[in-house]
Amino acid sequence: MPDDAPDDAPDAPDALDAPAVAMMEETRLAALIASNLRGVGDARLRAHSDADLRRILERMVDADEQAASVPSDTDALVEAILAQKRRVGEKTKKKEKTTTTKVEPPSEVATTARWHSLARGLHRQCAAVQFVHLQDDELPVAVHAPVQLKICSFNALKMRLTDPGKFLDGSVRPVTKDGHLADGLLLMQHWQALASIMAGFDLIVMQEIPGNQKLREERIMVFLTMLSNGTAEGRAWSYVHSVPSGKAGGHKECHVAFVRSPLVIEKVHTWQSAGAAPKTLLDYAPLQILVSDPNRPNFKLCLTSVHLPPAKPPERARQRDTQLNAILRGYWEEVRANWNLAHTRKGAKDAGKAKEEVVHVIAGDYNVFPGIVDADAEGTELERFNLSKHDFVFTVPETAATSVGGKNYDNLLVDSTSYKKYLPNGAVMRLVQQQNSAKGQLGLSDHNPVTLTLEFFEEVKK
Repeated sequence: MPDDAPDDAPDAPDALDAPAVAMMEETRLAALIASNLRGVGDARLRAHSDADLRRILERMVDADEQAASVPSDTDALVEAILAQKRRVGEKTKKKEKTTTTKVEPPSEVATTARWHSLARGLHRQCAAVQFVHLQDDELPVAVHAPVQLKICSFNALKMRLTDPGKFLDGSVRPVTKDGHLADGLLLMQHWQALASIMAGFDLIVMQEIPGNQKLREERIMVFLTMLSNGTAEGRAWSYVHSVPSGKAGGHKECHVAFVRSPLVIEKVHTWQSAGAAPKTLLDYAPLQILVSDPNRPNFKLCLTSVHLPPAKPPERARQRDTQLNAILRGYWEEVRANWNLAHTRKGAKDAGKAKEEVVHVIAGDYNVFPGIVDADAEGTELERFNLSKHDFVFTVPETAATSVGGKNYDNLLVDSTSYKKYLPNGAVMRLVQQQNSAKGQLGLSDHNPVTLTLEFFEEVKK
């Protein structure tokens, strides 16, 4: 011990004795061999003494393997150990592939319980399937049928429902060599098919019906027969038409309204001129009807059928715009003067009709989209016909084509108050057999029927 070492310095730890070192080394080698020299390669093996390498190789060789002489030099020992490591690894993989886990079979009690559970489940399922297949019309009513009011408007293009074997002038239509009509019978079949669909509506208004009394009545009667064929038992149809009118010097036409029971037509009016004095003469005088429903004592429908002048030539388009503007500006004064129908709730209260509800619909062939918006010189968008100002809303969107030419000409306008309350749904029924005179194609009409569905919801309690 150096002279300057402190007297109280701790004693150096005792050196491990030889048996302890040998035990530690033995433990380390055993762990290494048990892992099949995992992570030990050529370089780490060469760090061991030849004696250790011999011991490793001897222990890696199974007792049943053929004994071989242990190499004496380091290179041969390392090569032999790595070769034995590969053999042991391959044997281990084979054992893992062939080893299967032995599953104990379930007891007899457990098996019986499972079968009982499965049988109960199958019994319930079979009973449910049997119930479904055995049901006919004995199921209870789960949902109330919607209470709706359905309106259809159609420019009927003269309602060509005369004898399919004759032309309008009474001459006989040509037939094929087999004696079949080339077009008339097909047209009648499409009319019957359309009438069967329209029979599901509550009100139908048609424009462009012949003004000639004989033709008009003949065709209306044929259509009524078709309509009745598709109508539910216990329902009947009534009809009215407007006073014939038309452009000066042209053919006269009229509007027709068909109403299905239990709805009742209370009042009828032909609107011949509109607007403030001097009033605007309406070429195709609109038909107005006031309809009531016995099942809804305080409800009425004021339905107007319109047909405006065509979009061409420009002079007729200007007349169309003038007449439509006159109709919308003068509408509320017209229904008030003729039928004492108020425009607002306050007006109804003042007239002693606070509980009465009237839905106003203007339907027909406008020959223009009634909600069209124009831009002035400064780019400001303005409604051409001021629907919002006159308290009306269109229900067939501008993007929906209603004519064979792909134009939006037909629509159903609803008063703003009713629209907010019911959010009625407008739609287009696209005809399969469309008239296209430019292509010589015979059809029901060059316009598609447009529809409106108004549903009476259960109202919230106040």
